[in-house]
Amino acid sequence: MKYAYLGFGSNMGDREGYISRAKNLLIESGIDIVAESSMEETDPVDYTEQPRFINQVAKVTTAMKPDELLSEISRIENSLGRVRTIDKGPRTIDIDILLYGDMIYRTEKLEIPHHAILDRDFVLRHIIQIDETVRDPRDNRKLSEVYHEKFGNKVSS
Repeated sequence: MKYAYLGFGSNMGDREGYISRAKNLLIESGIDIVAESSMEETDPVDYTEQPRFINQVAKVTTAMKPDELLSEISRIENSLGRVRTIDKGPRTIDIDILLYGDMIYRTEKLEIPHHAILDRDFVLRHIIQIDETVRDPRDNRKLSEVYHEKFGNKVSS
């Protein structure tokens, strides 16, 4: 079993409900959720002309390989009505693989660690809520140190 950190986001309809249903579907597919951050409302990033998001991070364990996990996540997103009409646009649910153990992995469809993990204060903050000792596998730096250097001391519980 490997651990992974998954990021959840929703900005359409019952945002908290979509995140909750996505986590339940992950559990039904054999993925164990071992820890969760708080949920937080955040402003959209990249494509800003859309409603605010609810975001959360969960630490999970899985026997799936990264590409299998991505396929399962895509299936869950589709089952919850995710439609990709505008890149980075409004969505019922978005699930990102942020970290997968200490793996560095890159294919055409998947990049681990997630390409924007160090640029999103709420992503780092949520990971730190779960475990302040998590490290970036690319340079072995604690994500809590990266967060404090880039965004200050705004860690919430």
